[in-house]
This record gives sequence, C-alpha cells and structure tokens, in this order.
Amino acid sequence: MRRNRAAPYDDCVATRHRSPVGVLAASLLTLCSQSTWAQTSGAAPAASSAGDGNAATSTAAPTPPVAAPSLPANFVRLQIVADQPIDLWAKEAGEEPRSVFTGQQEVWLSLPIAHVYTVSGSQIPRQTFRLRALPNLRVDVSVGSKGGQVGGGVLIALGGLGVVTGAVALLIGVGNAGLISFLGGGRMDALTPYWTVGAVGLGVGSLMVGGGVVLLVRSRTRVRQSSAGNTN
Repeated sequence: MRRNRAAPYDDCVATRHRSPVGVLAASLLTLCSQSTWAQTSGAAPAASSAGDGNAATSTAAPTPPVAAPSLPANFVRLQIVADQPIDLWAKEAGEEPRSVFTGQQEVWLSLPIAHVYTVSGSQIPRQTFRLRALPNLRVDVSVGSKGGQVGGGVLIALGGLGVVTGAVALLIGVGNAGLISFLGGGRMDALTPYWTVGAVGLGVGSLMVGGGVVLLVRSRTRVRQSSAGNTN
C-alpha cells in the first residue's frame, strides 16, 4: 500500500502505537498537552478579572464638584447685615415697591442692580440707595432713630422761625434809624428793642438750625456697601 508522504505526523503516531514504548509516549504527550491548555485557559479569566478590578477602581474615583450656577445678567449676590430688624423694599421703574427681605440676621440674596432699594421699618428712618456692582457685595445697615429725626426737624423749624423773626426785627430797626436820621428829631435809643430782638433771633435761630441739622444727620439710617470677599 502506497503511503501519503505529506502526513509524516500520522506516520509517527502509527509507528508509536506498534510498541508499548510508543503507547506510553503518546499518553505522556496527551497529558502534557491537556495541562498546557488548562494553564492557558485559566490565565485568561485571571487577566480578565484583573482588568475588571482596574475598571471598577477607575469607576469609583471621586467626581469633581459641580460649579455653582452663575448669576443672571445685571444681578449681584449680596449679604444683608443689620443691627436691628429691617424691611428691604425694591422698586423697578413703573412698578410698585415689593418686599425682598425682612429681618436682622445675616442672609445672602441675589438681586438686580438696576432697582432702587429702600430700608424702612417700625420707628426706622427710611433710607434709599442703589446697589454697587461688587463681587459678593456686603450691605451693612445701621438703623437710625426716628425720634432723632423728628427732634432735628423741630429744631430746624423753630430755628428758622427765630432767624426770620430776628431778620425782620433788624430790618425794622434799620428802617426806623434811617427815618430818624433823615427827618431828625428822633431818639435812636427807641430802636434798641429792635436791635435786641433781631440779634437774639438771628443768633439763637442759627444755633437751633445747626443743631437740628446735626441731629438729622446723626440719627439717619446708614447704608454702607463693600466687597464681602470669598463666601465659600
């Protein structure tokens, strides 16, 4: 029978099966092949498991914090700080005022810059202001005294009346003095009351007006704006 020379491996296997030594060699070859295949197939899952562990580790990495949303255009973030409970009102052109804050505690608000704001409250002098375009604006409100405002107004009114009275008395005295000098025969000492009333009215009235102005200024509500810096 003619052999196919293109299959030498089959010839070797056939030759080995003709003797006990060949059978033993074939068995050892089969066992070695199975062991090598088992080691190779077991390494792949291990590598796959290691890859899965690395993937899990990368997935568990902390995510960066989400940035805070930016303010709308023409808005400013501000902190209100007052030494007494206040009411803060905002007024837009052509609209009625609306309340945006009531209280005393330090709070953060986001308000439009274009509005006109007014601080008011029970026994609190009103104060109107506009917001400045500063980052993290801080608005400090020092509440004034309504009694001081009323007292200052009264002093100014009475002082003004005194100034007017004194001025009128002096004008009368000057006029009479002119007539006496022109016509002759009169007594200048008769004009003394006019000089006295005029001088006292002008002096005391001026002092009262000055005191009233000082009292008004010192008792008014003050609003101071500054940059609050970092708020984190």
